[in-house]
Amino acid sequence: MPLLAGADDPALYDADPELLEAASVAILLGQPLLLTGEPGCGKSTFADHITWRLKRGLRALRVDGRSNMELRDLFYTYDDVGRFRDRDGDERPAAYLTLQGLGEAILRGSDPEKTADLRNALLGNRNGEGARCDPIAPSRDVVLFDEIDKAPRDVPNDLLGRLTGERVSFQIPELNTGGGAPVEIVAQSEHQPIIICTSNSERSLPDAFLRRCVYHHIETPTGARLRRIIEMRVFRGSQPSDALFRSVEVLFAAIRERSPRKKPGLAELISFVMLLREEGWKADDELTGTRWKPLAALTLLKTQEDRQNAEYLLNISA
Repeated sequence: MPLLAGADDPALYDADPELLEAASVAILLGQPLLLTGEPGCGKSTFADHITWRLKRGLRALRVDGRSNMELRDLFYTYDDVGRFRDRDGDERPAAYLTLQGLGEAILRGSDPEKTADLRNALLGNRNGEGARCDPIAPSRDVVLFDEIDKAPRDVPNDLLGRLTGERVSFQIPELNTGGGAPVEIVAQSEHQPIIICTSNSERSLPDAFLRRCVYHHIETPTGARLRRIIEMRVFRGSQPSDALFRSVEVLFAAIRERSPRKKPGLAELISFVMLLREEGWKADDELTGTRWKPLAALTLLKTQEDRQNAEYLLNISA
């Protein structure tokens, strides 16, 4: 089994109080929570953690930002080519439609009596041809819009028009075969989805979007919080000795300070300490000798330039 299997268990996520407060405010206001921070700091996995906190065990629905995405892609995708190819075959438009994270959350939050046919047509597709899905009580799901800054600038602003206010909904024109109004799916007010957006700050987001979000920046952990994370995710509750933790923390800080290109993040540090444990380091050991250096280079140094300067970057006695 891979060493990292289970490392992303949402129950092991160490959320600081300010982050939990920001999430609580976003839920109360019905606004998206926008998270920034270095890659690997835990922005995306927080969505699973808050889902676990609210519902004990479920995972957040997910949409990944892409440079060529459109607003529709947040709700569903439609196989226009397949539909055209089979125009003389399957006459069920829903057979060519796949719900995406936000669309699924809105459908699951809708009135099941009003959307029973849509639920079976769209969610039942996953259970096989013609399958009927079991009755689903309305739910309030968490949706992760990961790396929203990769999407075209009009997508965040257009999204707000569908998420704020009393009516959270989306339309599916492709399901309108009778020439009338497009099919619309509306989430019940008490079951409107909780939206968490992440950004690596590669591109600025529109001011209108920022004004209507609850914002929080996740700092790269240090000190006592970093130790708690190592204890939970690597040693599963066992406490590493002061000597081991200090050695690892000093190394991590030194590489981050000295690396000219790619600073390692929390995710890379967890991989390194897991390898140490697998190679025989105990919770009460410290980094001595050189046997740990190849492991550190493989997990913490992510560019050729850093690899060429490995001896300097890994010199934790400096």
